[in-house]
Amino acid sequence: MNPSDEKETKDETAQPVSRQDSQILKESVIKSIYDSLSSAKSRKVTLNQICRCLQMLNQCPTSATLDKIYSDYTPEDMEGIGPESITLDLDQFTEIIQTYSYTREERLSQLNNAFLFFDKNESGVVDTEPMKTMLLTVGDCFTDKECNEFFKEAAPGTDGKWPYDGM
Repeated sequence: MNPSDEKETKDETAQPVSRQDSQILKESVIKSIYDSLSSAKSRKVTLNQICRCLQMLNQCPTSATLDKIYSDYTPEDMEGIGPESITLDLDQFTEIIQTYSYTREERLSQLNNAFLFFDKNESGVVDTEPMKTMLLTVGDCFTDKECNEFFKEAAPGTDGKWPYDGM
């Protein structure tokens, strides 16, 4: 199955990145990561290690993104088997890492666009209440504890507004 085949998904961010310079990491670095994760016996990496690998590379794959990767890289005769039983060779691993890795600038742009969703007036501040509601109810939801920790660290002003401009 080819990961570039388009599939319908609820989350547009789950679509593979198609850009000219998507090779953020050199193949030698990706190979080194692959070698460190691969089992000594099979010399392959399991599909369920992709999430942790992307996180170690400062990426933040959503559940929808991971579901798409799992779907695209699960052989038809192995559907229904968990990602811990499906192995990837170096070429597949490299393709996933290159396709689903974003540069720092791309991640900041995505983050800024997310804040603009809450900042209808483009004033550089967001009201924390609608944002809290979304974090608790939409997509990869936060728990109450995670949400409280997030806002404690973010330290919105006494007016309930949180400046984000200048990221």
